[in-house]
Amino acid sequence: MEKSHLVMIIAAVILVGIAAMLVMPSSQAEENTEITVSAAASLTESFTEIEQEFEAQNPDVDVNMNFAGSGSLRMQIEAGAPIDVFASASQKHMNILEEAQLIDSDTRNNFAENSLVMIVPASGEGDGEKNILILEDLADVSVTRIAIGDPEVAPVGRYAKGALEEASLWDNVSEKMIYAETV
Repeated sequence: MEKSHLVMIIAAVILVGIAAMLVMPSSQAEENTEITVSAAASLTESFTEIEQEFEAQNPDVDVNMNFAGSGSLRMQIEAGAPIDVFASASQKHMNILEEAQLIDSDTRNNFAENSLVMIVPASGEGDGEKNILILEDLADVSVTRIAIGDPEVAPVGRYAKGALEEASLWDNVSEKMIYAETV
């Protein structure tokens, strides 16, 4: 089974479980129930598809999706945003919220994991930049820009920075960084 399908199935199970807890029996329901899901930007495609399927199967439930970097979502929760489901791309943000007792630790489940990848222009494309084949090639002077998630708010940015530090490259490439809040 492909990872994306597994993520979708597990996320659907989580949403169904939350909905089951929130939805009153149909004989008592007079209004639609709303569920607010805040999810890491990396989950946008799969969670949007899950949302559509879930709402089709549960017409009395409206799912409101909120996608952003995990750090930004954590700060929204800390500020009191009404969230029913939080799907973070980072254990760090989940741990902070759990320690602050802003999430119920009994409902916390790890359902997916990320893999760090490097995406570069195809050979022969770009501004005369060197073909980048391995991580160490990023230190080449012909490589002038490297885009990563902001390590302060995007878990993937923290992972990328950590990988570059582990390879002893961060000091050589940090000036080339262009940071994005979500990736």
